[in-house]
Amino acid sequence: MKVHMDRRFVVRGLVVGALAAGVAPALQSVPSTPDVRRLTRDERRRLLAAECESSGQWVFRETAHYFLAVELPRKDGSRGAQSKAAHEALVADLERRVESVRRAVRRVFPRDDGDPNPIETAPCVVRVCRDRDAYFTYGGPMGSTGYWNPEGGELVVYDSASESPSIGRRDSRRTTRVALNSMLYFAYIAEFGEPLPPPWFHEGHAEYFAGFEFVAGEHAAAPEEFMRTRSAAKPPTLSAARLVERFSSRDRKVLVEYEREGHAPLGWALVWSLRQAPAPEGSARAGALDRWWRTWLDTRDEAAANEAAFKGVDWSELEELCTRALQPADAKSGDGRRDASKGAERK
Repeated sequence: MKVHMDRRFVVRGLVVGALAAGVAPALQSVPSTPDVRRLTRDERRRLLAAECESSGQWVFRETAHYFLAVELPRKDGSRGAQSKAAHEALVADLERRVESVRRAVRRVFPRDDGDPNPIETAPCVVRVCRDRDAYFTYGGPMGSTGYWNPEGGELVVYDSASESPSIGRRDSRRTTRVALNSMLYFAYIAEFGEPLPPPWFHEGHAEYFAGFEFVAGEHAAAPEEFMRTRSAAKPPTLSAARLVERFSSRDRKVLVEYEREGHAPLGWALVWSLRQAPAPEGSARAGALDRWWRTWLDTRDEAAANEAAFKGVDWSELEELCTRALQPADAKSGDGRRDASKGAERK
């Protein structure tokens, strides 16, 4: 998966392997309004609804926390064309999913004073292009499947079912859903203000939520196997402890290195292990990421947050959990551990 988080038209977000060059294309998603973040909900609704209606190519919908703009499918009978009923079903599914993902993220990152985005303010726009070509034409970075534009208050993905030879297949929109999950996480965390968390935490959680599955109307964490199918072929080149140490800076160069060197799988494994792997009673590992987040909100200091989270944590145990999380199921040995002789040396 390659997704992209645009920040003042400079790469800032989850990109696996590519996009290290730096500057993203100009985005058509930024309205002419000086600052959309200052608009009221009614003002933003009028602008977006008018845009969709005048174009004749976009459907506008509204949920509690999002405005949806979903592009109509092609009508020329080409690959990716959909019936009106199929498109309406897609829009209805998106309305449910965006709110469900938000609830899932908010359960992990709650606020004592309620929802970080007051319901009366202009919500985030979720724009779904009809296919990959339309997504790139709109401004999506090449090689990506979604991007978040904080200046425009808009996230953009495309309907990956348009690429499927079997439009009705159950998994035909997996690419869309994975990208949407990550972008909704980015948009939610942005509501807490700046600065943003450092790469190991921020990108690791974007991957973590990417794997959430929609079951019975709610999103929940997927099994380890989900990420194993998307992990890099090569084993991690860093230990979990070194990942935290090296990528705790918010400097953009550090983020680019994180992306270019392919540390996303290990970032996911670290977050997944800390949030999902059972911890023995009294273990310092229990609640480590929650301590990190609370300290970060209070101080916006990476060193203080790391100290609060990892003091007393057994890094050798955590390292083993990360290794197990990334190990393909068919490559396990009898005791479930990776053969150390086959892995790259970790620094």
